[in-house]
Amino acid sequence: MKMARLQVLSDSEIQHIHEATLSLLETSGLKILNPRILALLQDCGLTTRPAEETVFFSRSCVEDALAGVRGPSSV
Repeated sequence: MKMARLQVLSDSEIQHIHEATLSLLETSGLKILNPRILALLQDCGLTTRPAEETVFFSRSCVEDALAGVRGPSSV
């Protein structure tokens, strides 16, 4: 028996959450408590504020990472 797919959020609601998340990661950043990880992310080209233990993820960085997780067939 095939079960119906439960859809809690609409596609537009999911897109809105995604856009808000991208904005937060880009403007407010994410606190990284491990100095080695923070340095690694900085070496990868991300903007960091080591004194504040914060890294900022650009939209393109997040989208590229998501594309790699989704794989070529689901983009």
